Amino acid sequence: MNGKLQRVIFTCGGTAGHVNPAVALAQLLQREEEGTEVLFVGSDRGLEEDLVPKAGYDFETVHISSFHRSFALREIRHNLISLYNLTRAPGEARAILRQFRPDAVIGTGGYASYPMVKAAARAGIATAVHESNVVPGLTTEMLEPFAGRILVGFEACCQHYRHPEKVVVTGTPVRQDFFDLSKAEAKAKLGVDDGRPLIVSFWGSLGASAMNARTAELLALEAKNEPVFSQFHVILNMFGATTAKNVIAFEVHRPLNDSSSEPVVFDATGVFGVNDCSIALDSYAAVTEGYGDFFDLSPITYGTLPSEVGSYMEWTVENLEGTRFNSYAWQTAEASAGWGFSLYARKRTSDDFTSALSVLNQTVQERRRSAWSVAVGVGGYRRFRYVTDVAATNALVLSAHFFLYCKNRGAICPAIGDFPAVSEGQISPSECPDGFRGYTYRICRNGVLGDVKTDMCKYKTPSNFKYGNPHMTLVRDLPATSGAPTFKNIVTGFDILPPTLPKGLRFNSKTGVISGTPRSVSSTTEYTVFAHNPDASATTSITIAVRKGYCQPEGPFLETEVGETAIYDCGLRGKYVGIRRQSCVLGEKDGVWTEPSGYCMPIFGVVSIMVVFVLVLTTVSLFIMRIMKKRSALRKGGKSTIVRHSALF
Repeated sequence: MNGKLQRVIFTCGGTAGHVNPAVALAQLLQREEEGTEVLFVGSDRGLEEDLVPKAGYDFETVHISSFHRSFALREIRHNLISLYNLTRAPGEARAILRQFRPDAVIGTGGYASYPMVKAAARAGIATAVHESNVVPGLTTEMLEPFAGRILVGFEACCQHYRHPEKVVVTGTPVRQDFFDLSKAEAKAKLGVDDGRPLIVSFWGSLGASAMNARTAELLALEAKNEPVFSQFHVILNMFGATTAKNVIAFEVHRPLNDSSSEPVVFDATGVFGVNDCSIALDSYAAVTEGYGDFFDLSPITYGTLPSEVGSYMEWTVENLEGTRFNSYAWQTAEASAGWGFSLYARKRTSDDFTSALSVLNQTVQERRRSAWSVAVGVGGYRRFRYVTDVAATNALVLSAHFFLYCKNRGAICPAIGDFPAVSEGQISPSECPDGFRGYTYRICRNGVLGDVKTDMCKYKTPSNFKYGNPHMTLVRDLPATSGAPTFKNIVTGFDILPPTLPKGLRFNSKTGVISGTPRSVSSTTEYTVFAHNPDASATTSITIAVRKGYCQPEGPFLETEVGETAIYDCGLRGKYVGIRRQSCVLGEKDGVWTEPSGYCMPIFGVVSIMVVFVLVLTTVSLFIMRIMKKRSALRKGGKSTIVRHSALF
């Protein structure tokens, strides 16, 4: 990787441990190499889809997913999808390389980096792989034969590689954010600057589960020696807890002050049944400006939501698995009536919003909590949008809004695959197939989840709809095609406006391909192409122009249209005479020249030839005249002899 890097691709995915080092490297590179373009490539299901755009970088995706070591039916289905994605990803990676033309491709781990690094290596592009773990992960092991360099954090890492000559100890990249703030500034920003000692403990990868367990033991020991809290609760996932994941959270509250005899109570017991409903506590990000007070869970701060149809706010929960809840609640400061609203949700930024809740004619009381059941919330969502559908009698004065998880009542239907356990009469939601938004669901009846229903699944809006060449210039009488357009999600048909194409071209409404043999010349015309499915559509534009074929200038012949003959007057070269001709005919892609005819002769040569010709002609003429003279003399001599002989008689 010598010389200036003008364009670099960083590829990573899965977890923040892969994404953050890549972001740190990208930031460092752009500080050191001003003007360097950076593109991130990852999967459409990993954490990178949120973290990379948040860091301000362009992001492209390849279809790649992990393999699970299980023979459960859903895991087998997942692995089959992953196997299919494995066949798609190399072509997508090569397309990105052709489009971006990078000087280098750097992978920082995760299965999403495999197709990009491998494709780049095979294309002769400089590559490197960074591995944060001491023991290389599966992706790094698979890329070792292809990558130009393996970048590791410690000397001890080198022994784990088959090609130690490729290994370079660089350490693990750290974002500039860690150097821009002092400790005091960081504490103030996080709201933990009350003078108490602060201990931060964080872990990653497969060691996280074991270290969480050790942390729990240390906290228990601390509590035994010096009880500093009143209540201590362990919060587990409501369902679906998985080994080797961070599924345990701890919080310890000390007394409010030294003189207080009443400790702060940390109560998160909804999972274990102490309270009927518990607040699902998640931190928030990307809150619509002006509505921050609604998210602090404080009963003494207030905000006003305009009583206008269409007013909205959006927010994201930072829990990477999404918030799992079954009720949505408002804490109102003033009474209001006639209120109607909708709550929309989605799991990832590439999804369309799904309707999670719609209520009308609501009445809320002063300083009271109002809650509404949200059956699909247990499916887990990260991005939310609240929209006012019906204006209330007055503006809504709110102190907080929050998600609740309430205890199940009655018979419980056990979970089936991705469908979580729910109570009798409730629905158990799961994701729709690829290309669809919304949710599938089973209804809990008599302690058993029923058949899967898909009526809440709607087609996603087609996205990234485009032609490979959106500006087509065709040659009359030569076959041409636009090629099939590319897009994400599902498209069931295509339309084009205006519907009339140049004579000889046709539009395929099933594939979106424009093809045929144009028979007439036409000026540049812009067409709008619609890609649609039963629920949504997307548009793109393409321009088409048809021209006559022509031959490029060649030698003395200027650009010439097909069917025409170019004539060159040799006199234009100065002391030359003669004419040359060359015809332009239609070839496979455009006009092509035939063999030329005619010659250019220098005037001196022509004169010399004429002089020689005249000399030869004169010589020949004199020779002929001499012969003729001799013949004439012979004829005269013969007559005299006859006369003399006649006189003898």
